[in-house]
Amino acid sequence: MLVLFGKICFVLLAIIGLTTCFRWILKKLFQPKNHGIVTIFLSVYGHDEGIEYTLKSLISQYEWSDQCTGKYRIVCLDHHMDPETKFICETISRHYSFVKICSPEKALELLQN
Repeated sequence: MLVLFGKICFVLLAIIGLTTCFRWILKKLFQPKNHGIVTIFLSVYGHDEGIEYTLKSLISQYEWSDQCTGKYRIVCLDHHMDPETKFICETISRHYSFVKICSPEKALELLQN
């Protein structure tokens, strides 16, 4: 009985593995070569308790996406952030080069670059 259960699990895992490999090959073959730059603007006002969670969530979505091309930006718009929130944003932007902090006035300038 245990041997039968093991064989069934092996077959199911093999099917899952093969379909994942097939999906990955198809995505690589048919993925467009020229992606634009994805820019996410995050408006931050005053004190934001969840800013670290929000930024880490956006970063992990980018890192786990199938189209991790390096052409990705997260821009925190500084609408009078308090020092603690600004410190968190600056710390994260030092660790991840695609996370930027700027004032709303400079956002258009950042988009043009």
